This record gives sequence, structure tokens and C-alpha cells, in this order.
Amino acid sequence: MKPILGYILIKAEEKKINTDSGLIIPEEAREKERFIRGVVVEVGPGNWNNGKLIPVSVSGGDVVLFDKATNKIDIDGTEYHIAIEANILGILN
Repeated sequence: MKPILGYILIKAEEKKINTDSGLIIPEEAREKERFIRGVVVEVGPGNWNNGKLIPVSVSGGDVVLFDKATNKIDIDGTEYHIAIEANILGILN
């Protein structure tokens, strides 16, 4: 799927069940997380402003931290998030 306008397709990373030291993170604590780490799969061309196309700041392959308040979609059995640039806090790589 290729997003249109400034939409961004992100595949979230699996949530860790254990800490690095082996402690189990309760499901309730994992659900309270507001931000998710994920990989940008595809990006739209950008948004139009005063007749100029403003490209999106991220590109495919970027590892990003994004707000979990995004739309989830299922493509061929895999869950993805559709976000706008404002939902992304930063690039981690």
C-alpha cells in the first residue's frame, strides 16, 4: 500500500514482555504506554501548502517513535498504523 498526501504507513515493533534483566512487564503497564516504536514502511508524497508540495520528513526504513493514537489497519494479516507527521515524535536511527 502506498499512502497518499502526507500519510505514513508504520509497522509497530513487538512489545517487550520481559525487561533485559528478565523481569516480566505486566500487560496493564504495556497498555498504558502512550508511544510506540516502529519502522516506516511507506510514505505519501507530502502535503500541499500554497501551491507547493511539502515532502514528509521521514522515509521508508526510518525507526520512529510515534503516538499510539493512530489508525490501525490490517494488510494481508499484518497490522500497520497509518499516521500523519504530527503523530511522530522523532527518528530513532
